[in-house]
Amino acid sequence: MKSAILKNGINYLERAISDYHSNDYKSATINLWSGLLLLFKYKLFLENPVLIYSKITDAIKINKLGYLSSLLIKPQKNMKTVDYDKIIERLIIMGDVDSLILRYHKTFESLRKKRNRIEHFVYDMKQSEFLTIFHEIMPFINNFLEKELNIDPTSIFTNWDEFLDIESFYKERLLENQKFVKEMQVSDRDVAKGGEYIYEDNCPSCTNGIIIEVSSNELYCKTCGFQASFDKCEYCGEIIPDYGWLSYNNELGLCSSCIEHLSDNL
Repeated sequence: MKSAILKNGINYLERAISDYHSNDYKSATINLWSGLLLLFKYKLFLENPVLIYSKITDAIKINKLGYLSSLLIKPQKNMKTVDYDKIIERLIIMGDVDSLILRYHKTFESLRKKRNRIEHFVYDMKQSEFLTIFHEIMPFINNFLEKELNIDPTSIFTNWDEFLDIESFYKERLLENQKFVKEMQVSDRDVAKGGEYIYEDNCPSCTNGIIIEVSSNELYCKTCGFQASFDKCEYCGEIIPDYGWLSYNNELGLCSSCIEHLSDNL
C-alpha cells in the first residue's frame, strides 16, 4: 500500500502535465490536486500508517479480550482516508509545524477552491490561471520530495523535464507582461503602506476613497485611516469588503452573486 500511494500520486501529477499539453486545464487542475493530496497522505503513512485513515479507531484491530492486537495496513471496506483539512490537523497534532505542507497552506487552499468550482459549477479554467497556480506549487513539489520524502524528482517522474519546461514558460511570459502588472500608479504614501492597486469605494467611516493594502489583504482609507479586511471573488474578480452587502463563500472562493449565476447555469 505504501508504494501504491506514492505511485498513484506521481501518476496524477504526470497526468496533470499531460492534460496541460492537451489544453485541458480543468482536468489538469483536478489531477494536480489529487496528486498533491496523495503525496500528503504518503507523508502521514511514513509517520504511521493509521494516520491516513479519517477515523484512526477504524484502523485498529482489537482482539476478543479487548486488547490491541495489530494495526491494519491494508484498507478495509468502508474505511475512509483523510481529506485535506484532516491532513492539516494531523500535521499540527504531530508537531510538524515546519512541514512545507503548512507553509504552502494558502496556495493549496487556492488550488482546492479552483478544483471545487470546476467540479460543482460551469467553470472554464484558463491557461494563465493554471500556469499561475502551477508556478506557485512547482517549488513545493521539488522541495517536498527532496527534503521531506527523500526522493529525487528526476528518479520518480517520467516527465520531470516537462514540469521544468512549463515553469520556464511561465517565467518568460511573466517577464514579457511585467510592464502591464500594475493597473494604476499610486502615491509614495500609498506605497509606504503596502498598497499596489487602487480600489475606489466610499469609506463607511468618512465617505472617501479606499485603497487596497495587497500584502495583508486589508483595505484602508487614505483620509481617515479606516481599515477593513476583504476577499476577492476568483470568478468575477470583485472585491468583497467585510462591510459590504455581498457575501463570500470561502470554500468556493466565490461571491454570492457568482454562486447564484453559476448555479443557474448548471
